Amino acid sequence: MNSRRWLLSLFLLLLVNPAWAAEIHIQVQGLRSADGDVRVTLFQAGNFLKFDKVFRRAKTLASGAPVELVLKDLPEGDYSFSIAHDENANGELDKNFFGIPKEGVGVSNNAKGFLGPPSDAAATFSLRAEPVRQTILLSYF
Repeated sequence: MNSRRWLLSLFLLLLVNPAWAAEIHIQVQGLRSADGDVRVTLFQAGNFLKFDKVFRRAKTLASGAPVELVLKDLPEGDYSFSIAHDENANGELDKNFFGIPKEGVGVSNNAKGFLGPPSDAAATFSLRAEPVRQTILLSYF
């Protein structure tokens, strides 16, 4: 009986653990149209742009004004994210012949790369109990 009580207590402790209550608020600016969706892809540290290791995804409708996405109930840790304005709402980031995005893109910390995407280190940020707020300006090429 004591082991059941101990397991129940452990379960309840994990259920209300505030370490899983962190949030990321992302304001996306610079949308060139109100068409389609704005999508965010969240990665844990070391997995930036590894789309087979996505931690969480979210999307919202695009608008002419800045849009906000909120990722809730996240464990504390180090993260990075990518943003895409999927103007034609086909669920993909459309690219030209050279692999350059035709649709708007952005990443956490507004990190920029040179002739390619930014590094994992440049895009990574820490999430603790306090909400993280980032404003991302999309780039269109």
